[in-house]
Amino acid sequence: MDGYCVVVADTHQHAKLAARKVHVEYEELPAILSIQDALKSNSFHPNTEKCLRKGDVDLCFQSGECDHIIEGEVQVGGQEHFYLEPQSSLVWTLDGGMRFGGSNILYLLPKRAN
Repeated sequence: MDGYCVVVADTHQHAKLAARKVHVEYEELPAILSIQDALKSNSFHPNTEKCLRKGDVDLCFQSGECDHIIEGEVQVGGQEHFYLEPQSSLVWTLDGGMRFGGSNILYLLPKRAN
């Protein structure tokens, strides 16, 4: 069973009494199952201010240095994992050893690389 709320009380008995008063209501909303559905519904993650950028795409197009420009649409089926993350790591010495910190999912790969 999933949790719905947290009850804080001064005694266990008061917490149980308060928990019995919890009433959860659901509102059925339309499912958004594709990028097209999200675009139609104007449903986007609210925090879009931070954006990872590498290179200058506009400059590449304007300068004519792009060897090939391919336009189209790609549909990707379901995947078990799809990592969208900046790859960065930080290593520092600690008590005669090294401490590794990284934002990437496969944190063991840098360790195997030495």
